[in-house]
Amino acid sequence: SLWIPLITYAAVLFLSTALSDFPYNALWGFTNRMEGFFTLFSYIILFIAAYTYSNDEATFKKSFPQLEAFIMFGAAAVSLIGLLQLWGNDPFTWKIFYKVLVPEGMRGFMPVVESKFIRTAYTTLSNPNYVGSYCSLVLTFFMVRFLGRHEDGRRRKLYAFSIFMLTALLIGS
Repeated sequence: SLWIPLITYAAVLFLSTALSDFPYNALWGFTNRMEGFFTLFSYIILFIAAYTYSNDEATFKKSFPQLEAFIMFGAAAVSLIGLLQLWGNDPFTWKIFYKVLVPEGMRGFMPVVESKFIRTAYTTLSNPNYVGSYCSLVLTFFMVRFLGRHEDGRRRKLYAFSIFMLTALLIGS
């Protein structure tokens, strides 16, 4: 019964992308609509992976440290971008990233990349409200891991650093 809605969603995703009047945007997304086909299809893959790993306790215990490391790396990258934005140095407006951020066919309409948020952290999520939601979820995860672990050392310091960076990002959003 789990697979019926998942397959239906994937089929509608393929269909809507194939029939779109704007194929590039449907595949890759664009400013203020970042969820293109590849992002949404990645969500399906992540859901299947999470479901598969959570069904088997041995596999879950083995893969959890990797999951935790990915979450920590993602939080660090998002926090770094957000803190740069908060300090008035938004990486998305740098000329070095212009060709990556703006598709060639759209450059005539968008000669420079500007942000509607000044000295506010919106990171890669395009909206400070989304950053706040992300931080509240990931911050809770690291707080539970920090308070629940009874080990000292490097991992505990990484939890503390992640909590600090995400709290700063949450305040900045």
